Amino acid sequence: MQAGGGIRSTEDVKRLLDAGASRVVIGTRAIEDWPWFESLAHDPAFANRLVLALDARDGRVATTSWDMYPIATFRDAPESIEVLVEGDRGAPSTGVGEPGAVPTSAAIANAVFAACGARVRDVPLTPERVRKGMPAGAG
Repeated sequence: MQAGGGIRSTEDVKRLLDAGASRVVIGTRAIEDWPWFESLAHDPAFANRLVLALDARDGRVATTSWDMYPIATFRDAPESIEVLVEGDRGAPSTGVGEPGAVPTSAAIANAVFAACGARVRDVPLTPERVRKGMPAGAG
């Protein structure tokens, strides 16, 4: 299992690896502080356990934090799309993508909880709600 999102310190990396993550995905902090990431990458304790991830567009970093990440809404969806479904005509219908849309916000909230211990039950998951949901003394 990989874990990532909000990784801001070496302690965050250690905590996730100690909790059982096979790899830790680091994004914004590595972009903001390359010497820090480079020191992690050269540390034998983290060998083959770090992933550098970033959102790029036209050869440039597109977003540097989840606060700036554009979230698609129904207004962003096309009016219609054509889908060719091939398969066994005798098999029961199970839908195409609708079931995946329902649990998305709960899955993200669970990922936030796994990353920092904040249990947030209302959307949107704003930084303020996450901070408020964190256990005392965390963050």
